[in-house]
Amino acid sequence: MANRPAWGTVVGIEAEVVPNPIVLGSAALITTRYVFEDGQTAEFAATRASLNYDAATVGLADITHPNIEPKRTGTGWVEALFDGFVARADFEVTVGTSSVVAVIPAVSDQEISIGDHIPLGAQIEYVDGTLADGGDALTWSLSNATTATIADGELVGWSQGIVTVFARHEEAWNSVVVVVR
Repeated sequence: MANRPAWGTVVGIEAEVVPNPIVLGSAALITTRYVFEDGQTAEFAATRASLNYDAATVGLADITHPNIEPKRTGTGWVEALFDGFVARADFEVTVGTSSVVAVIPAVSDQEISIGDHIPLGAQIEYVDGTLADGGDALTWSLSNATTATIADGELVGWSQGIVTVFARHEEAWNSVVVVVR
């Protein structure tokens, strides 16, 4: 047991990854605490501890003591070693809405006739390359509402001309040009 006169007798350490889960595009910290014989805890600088982690964790995140910067989704672990004590902290990297990096419109026709209806849809791409249907999370808009309109999730041709259709998810967006004949 290590002794810390100001705090009492240390009987172990704890490690934690905060926040957990970690959202792609953000970062986390490894926090460490002394555990005293009376059950109380006190944080100490994680940089005072040595760290271990497995090869899978290396592929999951960059770990630069005491920071964790995720590279892809999955689960991993880190161990803190200090004064002969070992504490393991498991963590998960997830995809959150803030990690959307692209919107990919899926307009089937880029040329339509007046009166035609074509369904609007788009995929969203997350920072780890995962694709998902944008669905109701998307906001649609047009550059020229006299040439076409959006109704019930479809683009409707109104008059001859060119219209740019924009699909947006938070800060990510993309567009496609449609000609109405």
